Amino acid sequence: KEAEVVGVKVTDHREPSHILLDTPLDFSPPKPVKVFHSGFSKSSTEEIGKVTARGEGMGISIIPTPSKPTHRIGTKQVALSLDHVANGGTLFIDNGAFGLYKKGKTVPFEGKNNAFEVIDSIVYESELHGAGIAPENRKNVTIVMPDVIGDQQGTLELQSKHKEKIHEYIDAGFDVIIPMHQTESKTKRGDDRTLDNVYDGLVAEFGEGNFRVGVPSNKAAINLKDFTGLVENKKPAKIHLLGKSKSSADGLAKIKAAAKVSRNTEVSV
Repeated sequence: KEAEVVGVKVTDHREPSHILLDTPLDFSPPKPVKVFHSGFSKSSTEEIGKVTARGEGMGISIIPTPSKPTHRIGTKQVALSLDHVANGGTLFIDNGAFGLYKKGKTVPFEGKNNAFEVIDSIVYESELHGAGIAPENRKNVTIVMPDVIGDQQGTLELQSKHKEKIHEYIDAGFDVIIPMHQTESKTKRGDDRTLDNVYDGLVAEFGEGNFRVGVPSNKAAINLKDFTGLVENKKPAKIHLLGKSKSSADGLAKIKAAAKVSRNTEVSV
């Protein structure tokens, strides 16, 4: 390159930066954010009807009142949720883990009336709730799988223990969220695995693209730097920001980061 500098001709002999001809370039727009509006486990027919009419995503918890851990979502709310899906809406089914965690309790995944039994009674045909979710609509139903809040090793052990059930939901066609954690206290279980290694282990067990990565938002949450590194390195097909809204500062930052480093990753909140 040549330039005139105060009447003196100057030549720049540096090699210009360049892109190799065989470098793949992705100019596609980022995936649209999938939004669920939570808190419909106790909502009225009118409130749920408005969400359905607007074609918006709806979120319910199978344990709507954390202070009453044996109480399960009512038949009326389930019926309205099933109608919502039948009419083309998307549904998020939370197992209630974070609400119970704040009360010092955990979700039962074994025994009478456990979380899996309740979820199954909603999504499959049952005497309690009727026909369940039609196979062609199951892709519109997102279900959160087991985790131990703030405990990576405990989460991995719990998911391994119930891996056959997780496989069942995946094979049935549901949109399955598998939460990933970093341990709140490093002294409790020893050093954490890297998030990349945890993701690789989940892919090895459940298959790449078969699940939605769940990123928690509690005090032991995955920060923006670690989140961005995971999405950039592994480029998961789907990821969910657990407990975040689209408009929250951290949620918005993570949505923007994902769009920048992995345009084909679908983010849900």
